[in-house]
Amino acid sequence: MIKQKKIERITDFVKEIDGIPLTLSVRKLSTRTGNSVMVQYGDTVVLTDVVVGEKFFFPNFLPLKVLFLERYYALNRIPGSFFRREGRPSDYLNLVARFLDRSLRSQIVSPLDISLELQCMILA
Repeated sequence: MIKQKKIERITDFVKEIDGIPLTLSVRKLSTRTGNSVMVQYGDTVVLTDVVVGEKFFFPNFLPLKVLFLERYYALNRIPGSFFRREGRPSDYLNLVARFLDRSLRSQIVSPLDISLELQCMILA
C-alpha cells in the first residue's frame, strides 16, 4: 500500500493588479524539492520548484541552474503519433530562462555555498 502525504499549504498571497487577482501559493508539493510556488494571474498558471543541492565552495561563482518549460498540454495541443516526446526547449524558452537567471543572480548574496536549481513550468 502506498502512503499518500497531505499537500500542506504554507502561505497564500493575493493581490489585485488591473482588476485581475495575482495569487502566489507557497507549498510543499513533492518530496525532492525544497519548496514550490504556484503563481496564477488570470488564466495563466506557472509552477516554480526550487531544489537545493550539495554544499561546496568556489569563490566568485554562483551555481544556479534555471529551466523554463512549456508543455504541449499547456497550449491545449496534445501531440499525435509523430511527436511522442516534448523534445528540447525552443529558443524563446531558453531566452526566458536566461532572463530569469540574470535577474536572480543579482538578487542572491554572493558567498553562497550551495547549488540551486529553479524550474518554472507553464501549466495553463
